[in-house]
Amino acid sequence: MTTSIAHTLLHHRCPACGQGKIFEKLASVVAVCAHCHLPLGKADLGDGPAFIILSLLCVVVTPLLVVLAFIYAWPTGVLIGVAAISLGGSTLLLLRPVRAALIALQYQHRPDTFYRHTLGQS
Repeated sequence: MTTSIAHTLLHHRCPACGQGKIFEKLASVVAVCAHCHLPLGKADLGDGPAFIILSLLCVVVTPLLVVLAFIYAWPTGVLIGVAAISLGGSTLLLLRPVRAALIALQYQHRPDTFYRHTLGQS
């Protein structure tokens, strides 16, 4: 039973069975699903989730900061602090859902990534 990408994104469950948890801590992917033993640790995510999140957030946050700079005339240091806190906090909040969605996408479109170890490949 393969679950949908939306289900994996919202519930952070295994894309194969929909039962086991994907994450151990904040964003650490478990080595294997506790329910179906899918090797989730084999997912090749790299920096993709952080890049996607920061790219989208910079498009949204930068214009807001420019507007705030003109309306409130905040000093540059305050704007940099607000930008760092808003981008950092938003990135941490969105990291788990985006990582879960990318794992589900990889499972649906490149399932060989998860099963290489059983084929004797590394």
